[in-house]
Amino acid sequence: LATYLLRDDLNETIFAQAKDTCEYIMEELQFGNSSRLHLNADGIRVASNFALPYALATRDEKKLELFRNQTVHSMEVESNAQDTIKPDGMGFHHQGAYMSAYSPFAVKEAAFSCWLLNEFPSLSCPSSTIAKLQLYFNTLQVVSHKYEMHKALWGRTESKQSILNVLLGYAYLASYPNDKFENENKAYASKEMFIRLVDDDMLDNVTKTRTAGVFGGARDENSPGPGAVIFFFH
Repeated sequence: LATYLLRDDLNETIFAQAKDTCEYIMEELQFGNSSRLHLNADGIRVASNFALPYALATRDEKKLELFRNQTVHSMEVESNAQDTIKPDGMGFHHQGAYMSAYSPFAVKEAAFSCWLLNEFPSLSCPSSTIAKLQLYFNTLQVVSHKYEMHKALWGRTESKQSILNVLLGYAYLASYPNDKFENENKAYASKEMFIRLVDDDMLDNVTKTRTAGVFGGARDENSPGPGAVIFFFH
């Protein structure tokens, strides 16, 4: 992300090194690989963290289009053990239901990508993709009993409050234009989910809104503070 934000301030050598680093991570490590449309949860997150800023910094329209296609394809609902969204809205990883990590962060990143790219008509995600994001986020809030899910869905992590770490995903969904949803009721439902989760009690409870990220700060997935989510109320 810094590569994009500092693109006009970095000298030519440092900017080239930053781009080379992004290219290595995207290609050599097989995350965000341009030869693959379907990415698993790790791939989606790394593509969002590296491929998207890279494409923006280099003004590479083809890579932006590829990134959009990877996001749309990876959010497809599939009835198998692959790392994706299932027909009931559950997220899978390691060939099993896994709602405390991996899938929530991947879907949150997909929601961010669609929210950002919606400003560009040729790159906007289709309504069918928005519907799949909504299906997943609705299932996540149901199995989380608002904030805390049953340990059967934790996988190998010990987090029962992963939903608090992906509240921005709900915010992105709630802020999509109504015409991006299948109907007006669907658009209202996305806003209703966000308002239900981000209530006065949550905003006033610093401990609850600042739970440690599932993977810790090293993976930059700490939950957003009240200021980040309340922005979407305006």
